Amino acid sequence: MGYQVKTECPHCVNETNFWIIDNDHGICPCTARRSWSLVELKLSKPTYHGATKEACQWVVDSFGDHDFYEDNKTVQNWISQSKGILKDGV
Repeated sequence: MGYQVKTECPHCVNETNFWIIDNDHGICPCTARRSWSLVELKLSKPTYHGATKEACQWVVDSFGDHDFYEDNKTVQNWISQSKGILKDGV
């Protein structure tokens, strides 16, 4: 499971939608054989909810303490990224 972001492809130099997969790498439609790290894609805020500290805090407050999500890797990754943004200010 993953999410989609729009950014410039390092290979074809076109702005395109990347599908960010669980290992935090994105795949561009132009070269589906190659994945790019978030750093290579110049993405420091990979999710919509990472756009502001308030949104990150909402993610942590809304999902961080629920046992229901403890086995959900996608939600745990989302919470972890939000906590990292809050901690590092990235």
